[in-house]
Amino acid sequence: MAKFKLGKNALLTPPSGLSVDDVMDVNINVSGDELDATVFGDSESLVTPGLADVTFEITATNHTTAQGATGTITVAGFTAMPVMVEKIDGKVSPKGKWEYTLTYSPTLG
Repeated sequence: MAKFKLGKNALLTPPSGLSVDDVMDVNINVSGDELDATVFGDSESLVTPGLADVTFEITATNHTTAQGATGTITVAGFTAMPVMVEKIDGKVSPKGKWEYTLTYSPTLG
């Protein structure tokens, strides 16, 4: 899985339940799958990459959303992308502040 760290400035419009002021970091996770394509009349197989999963991770100091909530996000070239909250993880940072990592998955809209 490839993880692209974009930074908080890449987030132009956060999903509902988040404020831009509370966002600390933004990441996009992309994982692919290799698919075998057999060409008829040839004994070889071609391996082509297939996109299997894309998620957006936003680390924030505060949120008012819940797992399963839907909304749209504008980040890193994705404009008004419909997303759903997949997971929310909370932890105390080394500085003693709560940090939440919200994982969003694209939806069909």
